[in-house]
Amino acid sequence: MTATDLDPWADPDTKAGEDSGEFLTTEELIGRNVIIVPQSIESIPGEGSWPDGRLKTDYDRITADVIVLDGRRNTKIKAFPHIERGKYVSAFKVVAELRKYVGTGTPVLGYFTQVNKAYFLEIADAEVAGAASTKAAWKLYKEGSTAKDQAENPPF
Repeated sequence: MTATDLDPWADPDTKAGEDSGEFLTTEELIGRNVIIVPQSIESIPGEGSWPDGRLKTDYDRITADVIVLDGRRNTKIKAFPHIERGKYVSAFKVVAELRKYVGTGTPVLGYFTQVNKAYFLEIADAEVAGAASTKAAWKLYKEGSTAKDQAENPPF
């Protein structure tokens, strides 16, 4: 029996996502409860082609404020709630789920998931909707708080 037989596990490449920019990616939201306030929607022209030769098509992109309520902390999310204003959301299914709320100021509470290559915003559990921390996060957002504020003075 070798050491590999006893411990076959590799550590995750924790440096892999470090240079993905300062904004959270959709992948980084998977498995997290979030409040999304969709601000605007625009059509983005498809440019170039996919590796199989198909031309890229136009797509809709929502600009939204995103409040991350939970999950693991990382280099981008230093405290909760994590409030990111002006985030682009372009995942097809999520755009469809948010479309009717664009520009209304209505906060959408949900849980990010992924099935195959598609992202979804599922309905959050009732205990998340009623949690004091969710209400406190919404209050901080309405007061104008940002991710930088949260990192410097974590509220909870």
